Amino acid sequence: MRDSARPLYLQGSEIDYDRIAEVVRSVLIDLIGKNATSIRLRELDGQEQQTASPDQQVFDRNEAAAFLRLKVSTLDKTAARGLIHPNRATRKPLYSREELLRFLRENTAKLD
Repeated sequence: MRDSARPLYLQGSEIDYDRIAEVVRSVLIDLIGKNATSIRLRELDGQEQQTASPDQQVFDRNEAAAFLRLKVSTLDKTAARGLIHPNRATRKPLYSREELLRFLRENTAKLD
C-alpha cells in the first residue's frame, strides 16, 4: 500500500492496493451474474411480441439451448433435474417458447 495515498474503502472495508483488481473483478462478476438473467428475460419478452409465427414457438435441443444461451449438455442436465420440461411426444425432446420463458421467470434471481 502506498504510504502517501489515502486508504481505499469498498462497502466499509479497507482494500489493499495490491488486491484492487481482484476485488473489482469479484464485484463485477457478482453484479453481472445477478443482472444477466433479468436482462436476457427482458430481451426475450420483447422478441416474443415481435415473433409470433408458429415455426418459432417450438425448439429442438440445440435451438432451445441457443435461446437460453446455454450449452446443450447444461440444458439436458437442467431437464434431468426437472427444472425445465420438454415435450417428449416425439423421438426427440421439443421445448415450447412458453416453457423456456417460464423457466427463466421462475429461476431469475431476485435483486435486493
